[in-house]
Amino acid sequence: MNANDPLTPDAQLKKQDRARKRKAILAGGVVLGLGAAITLAAWSDDVFADGLFNTGSFDLIGSPGTTATLAEGAYAQYDTSAGAADLSFEIDALEMYPGETVAAPFSIAQPTGTDVDGRVWMYEATATGVLAPHLSYAIKSVADPTACLADDPATTVDESAAVTALPAWNDGAFTTNPVQNLAGQRDAAGGAETQDLLVEQNFGNQQHLCIQVTLEDNETAIGALDTSVDTSILWQFKGESETPTA
Repeated sequence: MNANDPLTPDAQLKKQDRARKRKAILAGGVVLGLGAAITLAAWSDDVFADGLFNTGSFDLIGSPGTTATLAEGAYAQYDTSAGAADLSFEIDALEMYPGETVAAPFSIAQPTGTDVDGRVWMYEATATGVLAPHLSYAIKSVADPTACLADDPATTVDESAAVTALPAWNDGAFTTNPVQNLAGQRDAAGGAETQDLLVEQNFGNQQHLCIQVTLEDNETAIGALDTSVDTSILWQFKGESETPTA
């Protein structure tokens, strides 16, 4: 059969039938293509989690108050050497004689609003003036400021009995380069030789100290000094927060 010869009716039917099948296949392919595209269009969504972070607060305040009960209002920051608390000695510290001891209370706590317990210790004491080599000091713990007394020969009271028997903090003489009581030298276990004291958060407790200063019993040496200018002593206390246990 020549290619230019007209198709027979049967051949035309077969050709039309093949064309319909191709269209059906193509149509089916289009349908399958759309179906594949739909299944790839997955739903998407997000979920987030966040948190707030900050530090706990630890802050030391002090008071030179002399009453048995100290309210929080009696405390202040005293956090610079220029703004140090003025101690109130129960015997006139400006009229000392050889061999005399004077004493003054100083209390330390944490203010309301703090939320971390900590420890406090005497870090450094510096004396400036001609009497510095002839002075020594001791710092002890007392029940309340009124228990901070010194040996006064004018009375028959045993003032030392009122002082709680705890180790002194850096008890000794003043030197040109004072020994610093570093945190690593503290006894964290709180044993008999402990060198730090607990200060609880949120004004939870008060640590009452008794600072005692003794003038050397050497009339000859002291009498030869020019004491027209007062000798000053500066005590520095440090604190460190504790790691919470829960």
